[in-house]
Amino acid sequence: MQETVEPSDLSFFSTLAASGSLSAAARELGLTAAAVSKHLAQMESRAAVPLVNRTTRRMMLTPEGELYLEHARRILDEIDELAELLGSAKQTPKGLLRVNATLGFGRSHVAPAISRFVSKYPQVSVQLQLSVTPPPLTDDAFDVCIRFGEPPDTRVVARRLAPNRRVLCAAPLPISRRGDCQSRRTI
Repeated sequence: MQETVEPSDLSFFSTLAASGSLSAAARELGLTAAAVSKHLAQMESRAAVPLVNRTTRRMMLTPEGELYLEHARRILDEIDELAELLGSAKQTPKGLLRVNATLGFGRSHVAPAISRFVSKYPQVSVQLQLSVTPPPLTDDAFDVCIRFGEPPDTRVVARRLAPNRRVLCAAPLPISRRGDCQSRRTI
């Protein structure tokens, strides 16, 4: 099936309309006037309507050409906006980052990491809340919550940061009072 509008036609037609003549459009596009005329003829053939009325001295858009131009400019603006939005995702981070962590781990590990992060990205301000009893992960009060163990809720996007190895220890005196403490059961 032949397309009525080719994506490359949008910027071509916008440039053509802004130039005011085929020869000016040819100079702007770096093409010959014959190539511009041929491209326009192909567009009109696909659209099955004339888009431009041409004379030897000037050209004027037909009503269909005006409609085509209006939509082409809107689509091109939206493409530019999308490119800008996608490009901003690659830019340096900025804004407020709200972080929650447990008291001990936050003090010893998270706070120093945040300090390094803020030094690297000064346009980010970080609010760190350290708590003995962490708030629920679904509260949306924080952008990042650091927890131990499996996430309690499947709606939470979680990443493992590090293994959490636990070691069970006891002082010699309580062990001598209790007797044999060689396994977890006896402890």
